[in-house]
Parts: sequence; C-alpha cells; structure tokens
Amino acid sequence: MKFILPLTFLFMSQIAHAAWHNTSGKITHMNFYANTDTILIRLEGPGTDVPQCSNKDYFAIDGSMPESRRNQILSALLSAKAAGILVTLAYDANGTCVPYGNNPNAYRSTLRVVR
Repeated sequence: MKFILPLTFLFMSQIAHAAWHNTSGKITHMNFYANTDTILIRLEGPGTDVPQCSNKDYFAIDGSMPESRRNQILSALLSAKAAGILVTLAYDANGTCVPYGNNPNAYRSTLRVVR
C-alpha cells in the first residue's frame, strides 16, 4: 500500500503535464512594452504550433501572472540570454493563449521555463 500512493501521485502528475509542449533553443528576441506587463520571447525555432494562438513565432509570459512570478521567470530568461545558453519553454498544447491588444488569443502561454 505504501508504494501505491506515491505511484498514483506520479501517474497523476504525468497526466497533468501531458498537455504541455516543450520547445528548447536560444533566445533571439525579448520584447517589453510600456502599455502591457506581458513579456514576449522568441527562440531560434518556433516550436510546436498551437492552432488557437494566432502568433506562431513568439511565446508570452502573461501580464496577468503575479508580478513576483513574472520577475522570477524574467530573471531566468535574461540570464540565459546573456549567457547564450538554451532554455526550454513549456506551454499549453490545448490552446491556452495570452491576449494582446484586441486579440484574445495572440501568443502561446509559457507555463514553465527550464534553463
């Protein structure tokens, strides 16, 4: 019984992450604008398409994310860009898109950054 419970949690966590795509590459562009807290990131390769999101080149750190969490991700991205190392961005394959301007489904929503 003591082995079943940890295996159940492991299996459940794998199911929860099954809808994520991962794309790795060096950061080529990071865009910041005065009119939004959303951060845009472009990697060397476009990654897997999310049909619901209109932009196929950039990933977004959603401006509605808590500021402290956005700052943690931004710090990791800036250090990876400065060092020229690869990052892996995980994003929702089920069409969770970040709105931008009048477009409610503009960019793929970054859920995790690994460097």
